[in-house]
Amino acid sequence: MTFRTVEAGAVTDLWAGLPAEHIDCVRILAEPPLFTRAVNTPSASVETLLAPFSTAQQASFYQLRDCKLSGGPATAEGIMNTNSFCLGRFPTREGIFLTTARFNHSCVPNCYHAWNSSLGMMTVHTNSEVTSGDELMLSYGDYYSMDRGHRQVVLRGRYNFACGCKACKLTGPARETSNRRRAHIAALTDGLADAVQTRQYDKGVQLVEQRLMLLSEEGIATPNQLYRAEFDAFQACKYGLKHKEARERTGGPVTADGIFQTNSYGLGNTMQAGIFLIISRVNHSCLPNCTHYWNGDLRIKNVCAGRDVKCGEELTLSDLRHQTTDWDDRQAALKFKHNFVCGCEVCKLTGPEREASDRRRSRVGVLADGMQHAFDARQFDRAVQMAEEHLGLMGEEGTGLPRFTRDVEHDAYEACKHAGKHLEAQVWLKRVHRTAVLADGASTTTTQRMAELLELPVTDMTDL
Repeated sequence: MTFRTVEAGAVTDLWAGLPAEHIDCVRILAEPPLFTRAVNTPSASVETLLAPFSTAQQASFYQLRDCKLSGGPATAEGIMNTNSFCLGRFPTREGIFLTTARFNHSCVPNCYHAWNSSLGMMTVHTNSEVTSGDELMLSYGDYYSMDRGHRQVVLRGRYNFACGCKACKLTGPARETSNRRRAHIAALTDGLADAVQTRQYDKGVQLVEQRLMLLSEEGIATPNQLYRAEFDAFQACKYGLKHKEARERTGGPVTADGIFQTNSYGLGNTMQAGIFLIISRVNHSCLPNCTHYWNGDLRIKNVCAGRDVKCGEELTLSDLRHQTTDWDDRQAALKFKHNFVCGCEVCKLTGPEREASDRRRSRVGVLADGMQHAFDARQFDRAVQMAEEHLGLMGEEGTGLPRFTRDVEHDAYEACKHAGKHLEAQVWLKRVHRTAVLADGASTTTTQRMAELLELPVTDMTDL
């Protein structure tokens, strides 16, 4: 759908009263959702969610594209999966926005969208000068660090179209230059994490400055990208200040904020954190025997044994977010975040045993990163194979705690579901449910929803 500006000098609500000759970095749309639903575990079918709305609104919904068509008619679920937007950066819900969903994609968009939780609306803003007659376009994903070939594969797999935007139409040296810039942006983003982990804060700021320059050269310096890069620079500067060293016990008094930063735990998929006086006293291990999770329904943090625990054995948790880093990276991360050297059983390994452990964990990281690419390319059989290898490696390494196993098993279930392999999907869902009970408890909304799905006929289960 092409959006056209009004005549020069005219005033409309859409353009916030600005003349239409050029519109630079302004909000042009604020749209409430037609309806929303929970991400991953919807409690009702799309048809049920649509039922309360007018015939005109339903007709507008069914005019949206279903990109997963294979010869049959469009389905409400297919339209939802093609056109829904997540509500926020760490969303638990997704919604349909009848106008925003009609913006076309560009790998060099002149607009960006953002969920405004204060307004309860999806907002669309220009991020560059827009002249009369220009089509307003969004990016359908975070493709800013992908070269043209990678973008085409991902967009074809996710949305079933070949992108013909101005960046994708480049040929010869111009395309090669664009591809190099985007690859460099990706390398700089990855390098920043390494710089911060190894406490090279000045280098981190330099990497951000290079990233900002490349974003501008490529024409993708959107406010979202600028915010991320500039916030990364802010974090690097903040962690480089001497008061950070004081918090790490090298002098100066202990502060309440320092204690909170050291001992707080996140509250599920939210931006909030809390202090738990007992759980905060459980020591770290890179091979923990317990796992923790936030129960949003009960508003409590639970700790569960992840394997059999012998009498007298210390209960441990992992202070690391991921279990995919080798010995060097783990030590650097723990020293940076908590100011201690880990001496757990896996960190005491030496020689060939340490090398084998590092190889397993690194391979797990590769598999975890590659899973999304397999889904984007619709290589669902490959995704299941990767999940099986991932689970096997976690078993060998001893890191197969329920909360990690659950996520990998869920990926395999989703892959089978998308491939139309109903029986295999049901088998994986049974495994996910069993593991989720151990990881999250049987009373959570998600776990209960899984149990409800298992009661449905196999063919119906894959439609939800």
